[in-house]
Amino acid sequence: MTVCFYWTTPEQDADCIVFLWRGEYYNIAEYEDGTPTADTVLFDVAKHRNGATDELIAACSMRRGIFQDLCNSLTLLTKK
Repeated sequence: MTVCFYWTTPEQDADCIVFLWRGEYYNIAEYEDGTPTADTVLFDVAKHRNGATDELIAACSMRRGIFQDLCNSLTLLTKK
């Protein structure tokens, strides 16, 4: 009995590939554009079959395990 395996890579099968990167974890104080890395995460959309690839920065709370829009969290911070 012969068993055949069909090997593929995620890049071929996936419609979207996103990498998450936290500069704060690596003791980096700010991103290249000057945005502070504290309580933020960089989403790197490396592949999007039906759209554009890009990078975006979002607010994150590692204690609670949530992500939210950075603009909304900045608005909340300024209202306090």
